[in-house]
Amino acid sequence: MRLLLALAVGVATALVAAPAHAGTAYKVSLSVSATTLDYGKTLTLSGSVSPKAAGAKVTIQRRVGSGSWKSITTRTLSSTSRYSYAVKPGPGVVGYRVIKSRSGSHATGISSTRTVSVYRWRYLADLPTASATSMTTGTFTLNNSFDTATTRSYAKSVRLLSGGFGQWSLVGLHCRLFQSSTGVDATNPSTSAVFTAQYAIYYPVTGNGYYDKGVAADQFPRDAYIRMASDVEAINLSTYRSDSVPDVVDAVVFGSARVNCAS
Repeated sequence: MRLLLALAVGVATALVAAPAHAGTAYKVSLSVSATTLDYGKTLTLSGSVSPKAAGAKVTIQRRVGSGSWKSITTRTLSSTSRYSYAVKPGPGVVGYRVIKSRSGSHATGISSTRTVSVYRWRYLADLPTASATSMTTGTFTLNNSFDTATTRSYAKSVRLLSGGFGQWSLVGLHCRLFQSSTGVDATNPSTSAVFTAQYAIYYPVTGNGYYDKGVAADQFPRDAYIRMASDVEAINLSTYRSDSVPDVVDAVVFGSARVNCAS
């Protein structure tokens, strides 16, 4: 009798102490059609859930930068337990993940995070300057200054007198390209105006990169297209008269100067 009582107590204790069975979590896969994207283009997310859960819903979440996760939509799983979603993401570094909530004996499953860098062009004229001198911004006309049929106006440009400069902080903007058409301002050119236009790119570890272009009043604009690493800290535009002739009229225009950034 005592033996039977001891066995009964042991079994009861084991039942109380045993943890509840949580079940195996769903496995959720996620793929993205691109990891870098131009702003305005379409991104496709797709994946599957295992074990199959046809007709059930998954929740798609998005995170911008280091922000918090936000649910943006749900999708119904197909007969093969797959889903897809097309979206035009905003600019920035955007993370996506997909969640299948628990059901029956299966616990909630969460996919790996996929990160997409969405780039857009940003004009330097629209960004705040860290420092500047002898600089104006606006719409300016560039050469060929002596052939009015081939002059062209450039909006959102940077205009620098000889010795002038402008610097812009790019920290946290994740920029990868700089582009500009550079030439002498056609408003009041001197026939002898010869300049050096300089582009300086600043990096925190690898140092600075300098790029020079010679421009003159009787030349067409010269295009600059510079690739940058995503950790770029700043860009500096400057100019000086290559012929050492002082003047306060002639100027160099960095036509529609812009940077391509994931921000």
